[in-house]
Amino acid sequence: MMNFQFWNNVQQPIGVVQIITNRNQNIKKYQHIASFLNKNRYIVWADELYLNADEKTVFDDTVRDEMETMMMLKQKFNLPVFVIGDGYGSFVAQKLMQYSSLCSGGVCLSGGARYSCFMLKIGVAMSWVGKKIWGDDACVGKTRHGCRTFDFWFNLFKNLQTIQYDIMPNIPLLIIGGEQDINSMNGRLAKSLYNAYSKHGLDKLTLIIYPDADKDLLFIPEYTDVYQDILDFINTANTFK
Repeated sequence: MMNFQFWNNVQQPIGVVQIITNRNQNIKKYQHIASFLNKNRYIVWADELYLNADEKTVFDDTVRDEMETMMMLKQKFNLPVFVIGDGYGSFVAQKLMQYSSLCSGGVCLSGGARYSCFMLKIGVAMSWVGKKIWGDDACVGKTRHGCRTFDFWFNLFKNLQTIQYDIMPNIPLLIIGGEQDINSMNGRLAKSLYNAYSKHGLDKLTLIIYPDADKDLLFIPEYTDVYQDILDFINTANTFK
């Protein structure tokens, strides 16, 4: 069952924000950004991504579920819908933006940006080898809801290879990252994502890097500017509707 939260304390709303959370992230942590957006006339929806389903189809299933949610929000409110992807949710958001005309703009937070084709091939190869040696269900990384298996990573990397960066620049996109996060191997993803999209035009592409910040920018009190930057981006994107 999907665990979702709906923040609708809004008079005369001007848009809807669909938050796709990081994997196994407590949905209550998004209360502050949701309240901030409510005060600025945006309805907010978020649901937790419990990635403990069939790992061969979990990415596609998540994209399908989030697409259905976006369609529901669009039909219910008849307002522009904007998507915020956090961490793993950024991968899902990018896939969603790839073939959804319902989305008026997207925000990708650090931790879910773009792997190079070379790194994806390495990831596919390593996870495939792990599957063959230790088995599909061998635990690679633990979360509070269970293990991430070789099968999970193999299917995730395979799905990431299908994201087509050249067909999304028509949708306004904001990429947010921390400088320290970008200096790490995983953190360079935000910069890599920007480079991937920038090859196809910069008119609606924005990159913001916060000096000295690491990751989880939505939940760090001293980085309240993140909220305002997201709001400014969404307000500007709202003019393109």
